[in-house]
This record gives sequence, structure tokens and C-alpha cells, in this order.
Amino acid sequence: MTEEKTMESMKAMLNEHSETIRKLKDVLTTRENELRSCVNELCFRCGNYREDNMACVGCRWDAIRNGDGG
Repeated sequence: MTEEKTMESMKAMLNEHSETIRKLKDVLTTRENELRSCVNELCFRCGNYREDNMACVGCRWDAIRNGDGG
């Protein structure tokens, strides 16, 4: 394989890798948004939900809502 073809092949592989990473980031972003929506629903249903701070004091779901994990 010539050096030029090797470089083309490596560029193609890098492009595929970059596209895969972009798709995975999109999936993760979507899942994080879905998780936050679920948490919002749980907080709304718990009965201690307050409109002023969008959650109850000491909410067990705060870490997820705020993106700190859980």
C-alpha cells in the first residue's frame, strides 16, 4: 500500500470514529434529557413539590436534575 493510500485510509477511519463519537454524544444527551423529565415528574408527584424552587427541600433527585450524576 502506498503512503498516499495509507493516509487516505487513516483519514477515513478517523472520520468514521468522529462520526461514531458524535452519534454517541447525541444519544447520551437525549437520554439525559429523558431522565431529567422523569425526575421532574417524580418530584411533581411526591407531594412536597414547590413551584418556587421546582423541587422539595432535600429532594433525593436533585443530583440528577442538576446534572451531578446520582
